Amino acid sequence: MTTDREDVDHVAWDAARFEVFRLRATIHPSVPLQPDAYALGSDRRTILTGDELAAWFVHAPKPQICRAVRSSAGVVVVLNDAPQPGSPPHTWYVHTRQMLQDGLGDASFSLSAAIRPLVAAARVALEDATVLCVRNDAMQVFPYSAIDQWEREYALSFDNWLLSSLDEASRPDPPRLPYAEARARGTVCILWVGRRPPALS
Repeated sequence: MTTDREDVDHVAWDAARFEVFRLRATIHPSVPLQPDAYALGSDRRTILTGDELAAWFVHAPKPQICRAVRSSAGVVVVLNDAPQPGSPPHTWYVHTRQMLQDGLGDASFSLSAAIRPLVAAARVALEDATVLCVRNDAMQVFPYSAIDQWEREYALSFDNWLLSSLDEASRPDPPRLPYAEARARGTVCILWVGRRPPALS
């Protein structure tokens, strides 16, 4: 499964890549995984790279409501089964979709809304802002625009996340996050995605 990136909107592509990054982060860090190995729940025999899975997301109907599990072979299997109406995930999904459509998203549940004040504090235009996204085994820079689009096209979930401004590095007991790396890459903040280690709990 491949895609010509020149034919794909770059924000949609980055939003899909962020979903791949996020899904892998939901697997407990103590569980061994194959590097860059994914499969769709509907076709577990076909192993995809992260970029191939992102390509599938780009062309898949939106919104996507996904979760990830580990196969016995250590492959990240993506299940995009919609939650049942009335269940907590479905109620959360309906609520957040409506709030985002109404433009009333706030930082208590909206990731993009939580990031915007940090972008303003850094005196960077939204279209130029980037975020250092970190999980237990990797870190990657994503543009704010991609995270904002991800929030509109992929269902928000109960996954853990921690957002930290770079100013927090000067606290007496700052979170153990890669602040120097974030500054070196010119990002406005750090976003920890997925399950947190004890030091960040």
